[in-house]
Amino acid sequence: IFWEFSAQFTGDPEFAVLIADYWQAVGVDVTIKEISTSLYREKEEGNNLDIAMEWDLPFEWNVISEPRLYTPPWSNSTPKTGAPWVEYWNTSGKSGVKPPAWAQRLYDIAGEIQTAAPGSAEYMALGKEMVKLNLENMTIIGTAGKIPQVNVVSNRIGNVTEWGINAYRAGFTFSYDPSQWYVK
Repeated sequence: IFWEFSAQFTGDPEFAVLIADYWQAVGVDVTIKEISTSLYREKEEGNNLDIAMEWDLPFEWNVISEPRLYTPPWSNSTPKTGAPWVEYWNTSGKSGVKPPAWAQRLYDIAGEIQTAAPGSAEYMALGKEMVKLNLENMTIIGTAGKIPQVNVVSNRIGNVTEWGINAYRAGFTFSYDPSQWYVK
């Protein structure tokens, strides 16, 4: 496997080295190379990557607000993988590649789960099916999780609540209303 990555998505190039070492220890032959973010995006769009990566944790609110993160094309912007499928869907089958049944079902789930009431039987069944299809087809391989994202706030800043969720799609500080912070 040739893993081309952008440090923008790993946080640190050593992260890719660590993961590659884990894979090599269990017999997966992987070569890594750091590339620019613009080249990475270009390769994603052209479906020219052996591995695409996501840097956020799969929180439930991500599934509700952005189900495409867990269904083809595994992104709301540039396809992580499956660019020919995206072309097929965007052109109603006139060009691109018809996705296999499991990928089509995942794509359909993304639309269905947004109309299901969170916590309902339908919502839970769709969520379980989404996870099952991803696992069976090895589209998402969790290699690391709950990586600490440290926030340092000066003790001169007031009205800062205790941190909970700290993730890109949560807007990092957004849910903690930094507009209400003040300098003591």
